[in-house]
Amino acid sequence: MKAILQHMLIHIQNTLSGKKEEFKPLIEGKVGIYSCGPTVYDTAHIGNLRKQQTILKI
Repeated sequence: MKAILQHMLIHIQNTLSGKKEEFKPLIEGKVGIYSCGPTVYDTAHIGNLRKQQTILKI
């Protein structure tokens, strides 16, 4: 399984150029994700939690 993952490529959409590009981490073998908290304009509800739950599963 490890050998398969070493050759797996991830392509992401570059919103600046509009092109799909191969994802290359800044530090080899490490990837971080930043996700700001919910923007809640009214009473919090279960829908506000969905994004955070999804990010935590990654």
